[in-house]
Amino acid sequence: MTDTMVDCKAGGDELEMVTCSVCMEVMNDPRALPCLHTFCYSCLDSILKGSAGGGKANPGATKISCPLCQEKHKVDKSGKGWCCNIPFS
Repeated sequence: MTDTMVDCKAGGDELEMVTCSVCMEVMNDPRALPCLHTFCYSCLDSILKGSAGGGKANPGATKISCPLCQEKHKVDKSGKGWCCNIPFS
């Protein structure tokens, strides 16, 4: 199995664990915030830039709110390292 492929025979619980709660799709390039909630990198990037949910564009944002628990997390100025890669096993 590759990093982004998921066994289609997975049961409901397993599929729910790999579904992004922002886009409701199987996670693509999954990333975890420090609160340990996991989302697609592109979904987090959209939220950070303010383009998700009709938010105001903010390309220089320094904090992101978790879509699930609303905890705020700092984003470093380089835009890297603010979320971790989550490999599928």
